[in-house]
Amino acid sequence: MDSAATALVRSDRRSSPTRIIHALMTLCFLVSISGCEVPWLAGVRLEADAAAVREVSSIGDVIARTSQELQYERTVQVIQLLIVDVGASSFSEALDVTRDRLQRHGWVDNATSSDGFSMKSPKWKKIIVTATSLNTLEPYHAKSRPDITKAIKESLVGPHVYILIDITQLE
Repeated sequence: MDSAATALVRSDRRSSPTRIIHALMTLCFLVSISGCEVPWLAGVRLEADAAAVREVSSIGDVIARTSQELQYERTVQVIQLLIVDVGASSFSEALDVTRDRLQRHGWVDNATSSDGFSMKSPKWKKIIVTATSLNTLEPYHAKSRPDITKAIKESLVGPHVYILIDITQLE
């Protein structure tokens, strides 16, 4: 056998682990250039525990709910948005009622401003709940969602003051 034929035979006799490694490298390359999201390659997903969302939802009548996914680096952060009616007749009263009801569930103040507040819970240490007015809904692009605007319009009977609640899992 000449040297070219010997080299061909030797290359066919590569070890099984070497073939597997080459196959995996090829697969990873194809996935990375295809733009497909593969769960085991995706990185971190930050999303509030469903029990925390249920607890916060229980403080009033949830008029509408949606979520928004923010992507950065290898992280997806899911923000849960609730529009809640707590039965208040003014915005300041609605904030007070919201804070009081969250405190009954063990949530504690994190930060306060004239247009809202944020709270943390000892049960869910990495979750922040923020309560503000519907005027802050625009950055979430939720007003452009027909299901949300429809839910708000259908619920408007008499004077209502709604609170926008943002539930976010931090890193």
